[in-house]
Amino acid sequence: LISKEIKLENHSILVSTMSKVDDELWLATQHHGLLCLKDNKLILKQDILPKQVQINTLNSDGEFLWISTDEGFYRYQPKTKTIKSLNTQDGLTLSVDKFIVIEDYLVAIFPNSFYLMPKDETLFKDFKTSKVWIESVKINDKDTIVNTNYNLPYNFNNLRFDFNSNGFQSNKHVGYKYRIKPIDTTWRDVPLNTHFVVFNSLSNGKYTFELQGQNISSKDIQYASPITFTINKPFWETYWFYTLIFVVIVSLIWLYFRWRLKQKEKQRNAEIDKILIDKKITNLRLENLRSQMNPHFIFNALNSIQDYIISNEKELASSYLVKFSRLIRMYLDYSQQNEITLAEELNALKLYLELEKVRFEDELTYRLDVDKTLNTKQIKVPSLFIQPYVENALKHGLLHKPGERLLKVEAKTINQKTLVITIEDNGIGRKYSEEIKRSDKQHKPFATKANEERVRLYKNKLKRNINIEIIDLYNSNQQPTGTKVVITMPIQ
Repeated sequence: LISKEIKLENHSILVSTMSKVDDELWLATQHHGLLCLKDNKLILKQDILPKQVQINTLNSDGEFLWISTDEGFYRYQPKTKTIKSLNTQDGLTLSVDKFIVIEDYLVAIFPNSFYLMPKDETLFKDFKTSKVWIESVKINDKDTIVNTNYNLPYNFNNLRFDFNSNGFQSNKHVGYKYRIKPIDTTWRDVPLNTHFVVFNSLSNGKYTFELQGQNISSKDIQYASPITFTINKPFWETYWFYTLIFVVIVSLIWLYFRWRLKQKEKQRNAEIDKILIDKKITNLRLENLRSQMNPHFIFNALNSIQDYIISNEKELASSYLVKFSRLIRMYLDYSQQNEITLAEELNALKLYLELEKVRFEDELTYRLDVDKTLNTKQIKVPSLFIQPYVENALKHGLLHKPGERLLKVEAKTINQKTLVITIEDNGIGRKYSEEIKRSDKQHKPFATKANEERVRLYKNKLKRNINIEIIDLYNSNQQPTGTKVVITMPIQ
């Protein structure tokens, strides 16, 4: 063993062995591989041997440089710059440390033996590369059965391919290359002693993984069966989803426009219904007005005025005439409105009862009781709605009753939400009144019929819940003692 210190780029290099080929002196170093000294120039030769190979011995036969290493045996020809190797894959069972070169042989020297190896080309025969195959496929870190084709969801996009080759220590002596189409157009090298490749976060698409292996002492290349895999698009990027969204949007637009047309049609029908209802309510108000201004009432009022004039009671005649004219004006004004305040309704009713009291020659006693908590100037009621029931009580209940005639009108509230109006008389009752009406061929239906129709319209069309309840009153002997009408409506 020769040790000699030389310098390369001002750094000391320890040379372990050397040999001469023609006019070149080849040096083996411990950390820098091969060096060549030619024409007094020291050249570093890093591309001849694999990296990290430990050189044991150098020898030459004039044409070739013979190199023994910890991984095998090499023959290098400086003129052609070609190298061939011999290792355990090729049948070399032991690591050669020392050897000498004689005429036709290499002599490998071991402690207890030596081997003769021919120097000709039979020593470096071209070995075939063993079969290469993909032994496992992992998808999202989970082992799967190896198939030639995979169809994967969009989020199964992390793949690992493990591969191998037949033969002793094949992982050390087989170099692998791979490509994944269409991403790669050229082959990519797999690092030495590595037998897997990993692909992370692949985008959707169709891919083909291809693998090849080649023994470092062979020109023969083996190909593994390619694996094709398709990573599907997420459902929100697929054509059927776009189609579905398009159909949904078109359907929503169509439904919206259809709804709008129906709303317009509904609104138009509602407006028509409102016009018809307003017209009908107006007709009913006019019918009420005609009832309230019936010829009998007007004749009786004018007759009372005439009696005052004849009796020379000018002040009473004037007062009666003013009240009569005010009442007629109220009727005419209120008949033009759907609703009036409770105060206006009660004022008209009070004026009407004052005039009727004269007709009854003061044999009529009436009373108007209004709950003090009621804000009569704010509460709205259908115009001229109470008066027909009061008129009905006078005309059909009290008119035919001898003796004291009593009429009570009461307005109160329930929980400040419901208005309750009660009209109670001590007349002859509905049963006797009906008998009189049947015998009176001149009788015409009174205004409460029109009011009943108004109630129906308010309930069904205007959604205002007005209820009318008529109660027959009896004494302990089941004799009629009058009638009570209860009107309830929500406060507005």
